[in-house]
Amino acid sequence: MEKKLKTVLLILMALLLAIPIIQFKYDFFIPSEKLNGSFKKESKPDFSYKSWFNGSFQQSFDKYFNQDFGFRNNLVRLHNQLNYSLFNKANTQGVIVGKNNYLFEKLYIDSYTGANFIGQNAIDKNVQQIQKIYQHLKKHNTELLIIIAPGKGYFYPEYIPDYFKKHISDSTNYKSYLTALSKTHIPLIDFNAYFMALKDTADFIIYPKTGIHWSQGVLPFVADSIIKKSAQILKQELNGVVMDQFDIVADTADKQDADIERSMNLMYDIEKPRMNYPLWHYEQNASHTKPKMIAIGDSFWWQLFNSKISKEVFNKGSFLYYYSSVFPQSFTNRLAINDIDPLYEVEQTDLVIIIATEANLFKFPFGFQDVLHPKTIIIDSAFKARVESLSNYIKTTEIWYNNIKATAKRKHIPVDSALKIEASYTIREEIKRENRNKLKY
Repeated sequence: MEKKLKTVLLILMALLLAIPIIQFKYDFFIPSEKLNGSFKKESKPDFSYKSWFNGSFQQSFDKYFNQDFGFRNNLVRLHNQLNYSLFNKANTQGVIVGKNNYLFEKLYIDSYTGANFIGQNAIDKNVQQIQKIYQHLKKHNTELLIIIAPGKGYFYPEYIPDYFKKHISDSTNYKSYLTALSKTHIPLIDFNAYFMALKDTADFIIYPKTGIHWSQGVLPFVADSIIKKSAQILKQELNGVVMDQFDIVADTADKQDADIERSMNLMYDIEKPRMNYPLWHYEQNASHTKPKMIAIGDSFWWQLFNSKISKEVFNKGSFLYYYSSVFPQSFTNRLAINDIDPLYEVEQTDLVIIIATEANLFKFPFGFQDVLHPKTIIIDSAFKARVESLSNYIKTTEIWYNNIKATAKRKHIPVDSALKIEASYTIREEIKRENRNKLKY
């Protein structure tokens, strides 16, 4: 009897081990829900005797199998759920579970406590550079607007775990930037202060419990404030926000409003208050102008970008994401900041918006402060005259000009912009050679 029991148990164990392999091969059961997040997809390796005997096939197959074995996603979610429910821990890098299950990214807590303070000298230097850019753009009839988006650490300090509050500093990037910017004439919208002022009086959720960005419900009010400030700066009438219906309450939070929670890949949703999602749209008034605009900043611009503010209010404005990738062009073929002449582009626009959440001020303004640096670009009249002359010459050179047209098409930018970039680069290289030759004598 005991021998039969052991045999049965052995068979059952073998079946349990075999089920994930069967599921991996045949999808016998309903496939589990995909995990959220960015993952590198491992390809199934090709078998060869050489790869088998040197061990590379086994290593590659292990990576492939471990990513896709049967029921893997469910098991990952079960593991994450147990860590969250039993130990109040998130298995997502940089995510902190706060009091009452409010979710934070550690970056926002560090910003609130001053742990990532970069120093007053560095902040003063950045503001001085931005002031120079502001004055330079003024000469080209281009305006500059700085927007500080809210930080969850400042908005919900009462839910930050106590062990983070042991060393709260009076010196923070947010406070220091406000002090430095107040000494300039650069237009500023401080949504961090605005949100905190509304916290106890608003009759709807303006910062979600399990998300890191401002709520989709406050987006029309954010857009309205930006549009009105831009109209004031530009002295123009712009298409505004039209509210269709405000009192719409949703039982389920928008994906954007639960972005941290989704990244945790749990089995069950975290309990959270009902959200308000009004219906709204942008005004369509043909008598209003659509000025050119370029936005530079972090992920807080994405919600506005997706709301089509760049198209409906401005003239198809570009978004320089972290001053690195250029959108919307990068949706189809990545266009990097090094592929364009950023100074030329901002000189040709009507309004430049720099936006950063309070928590990202330690990176602010993402490299844009160096756009006037002499190592980055030469901006004297002689240089511009040489660029203009070469641009005209390129247009008469069929092969060269056709190559530029092909580049413009590939990178989804205007031919004139590609021409200016090519001419500017060529002249800069000529000047470098000329300077090197001068040093020889």
